[in-house]
Amino acid sequence: MAACTHPQRLGNLCAVCGAVLDGKDTTEQVAARASSAALSVTSKEAEAIAGARQSRLDTQRKLQLVLDLDHTLLECSTDKRASSVEGVVSLGNVAGRPHWVRLRPGLRQFFDAVRPLYELAIYTHGSRAYAAGVAKALTEAAPGTSFGGRVVSRDDCPDLRGEKSLARLFPGGAARALILDDRLDVWTRGVDQTARVLVVQPYKFFEHHFRDPSRRDGDAQLSHSARALCAAHAAFYPSNGSVEDDVVACLDRSRTKVFAGCSLFFAEEVDIYAARCAERYGARLVEDPAEATHVVSRQRPDDEARWAHLDWFWYCVWRCRRESAERYRPQQPPQNGSRKRARSPEEPAADEDDEWAADLEEELFS
Repeated sequence: MAACTHPQRLGNLCAVCGAVLDGKDTTEQVAARASSAALSVTSKEAEAIAGARQSRLDTQRKLQLVLDLDHTLLECSTDKRASSVEGVVSLGNVAGRPHWVRLRPGLRQFFDAVRPLYELAIYTHGSRAYAAGVAKALTEAAPGTSFGGRVVSRDDCPDLRGEKSLARLFPGGAARALILDDRLDVWTRGVDQTARVLVVQPYKFFEHHFRDPSRRDGDAQLSHSARALCAAHAAFYPSNGSVEDDVVACLDRSRTKVFAGCSLFFAEEVDIYAARCAERYGARLVEDPAEATHVVSRQRPDDEARWAHLDWFWYCVWRCRRESAERYRPQQPPQNGSRKRARSPEEPAADEDDEWAADLEEELFS
């Protein structure tokens, strides 16, 4: 009996003929919507899929954008108080509980900007029902937006376990894919994919609204993200018709300018992802503060000449542009444990997300 040569695998079975396989051939897992078993394709099939996908995208002059949902494009709540909040969208019952989402400000403008340039996909740790409900809310809020069935949830990946892999969506390679997410740590499954992530400020609306309903939601993150994504697309598909090998190099052209020429000394311990962002965005990390152009710390030092608040560092990363370090220095030492920063009246309305996010600092960085 001839060996099975079909390209799809479901666990240790051929997904076409049902033959039991020895598992010696190399496969790549993909999202499996119909079974709890691991669906995969052979490496040869993955290469063929990737080649066809790349040709199609180049013909359309499009890239791929994988979108996280929670704290990236929206925030979800099951708190009944959310039902009475203006601008909140009801998802109905999901897994037996009512869910409401607050879509991030500027979402329609964001999709209007990236939709002509990127083929969109969703990748969430939420359930399939939740992902479907949110996808519907997004397409209603931004008419013309489509995900074309490219939605991966925890139900589609039984072994997701808090991590994500682009191989689930793009077997054979993801050279034309970028990711928008508020977290880097989830993109370390197998091959480190953090280079493809354009990291955003976590969007957390409900906690602050319930505490102070009169406070304005001035978040402007998506406008900054759209700018960086449009620049990456323009660099990948220039007017002369040439095409780069990988879109990461194009995104890096913008990112490395952020801290270009900067030598950063972190006076307080930061995690590996902060250090990785610093270098990805063009900084040189030094171990001696005397060698630093910026001494990054939450605490006000005796010598403020080179002090850069940790807020400054993250806002530069989130906005993919160099910010003024002076702007993020608290006007006076914190009192009663508060780390709020007074916003000067000269700051433009487009950047009011600074004020909105001031309360996030303690939970994010302490």
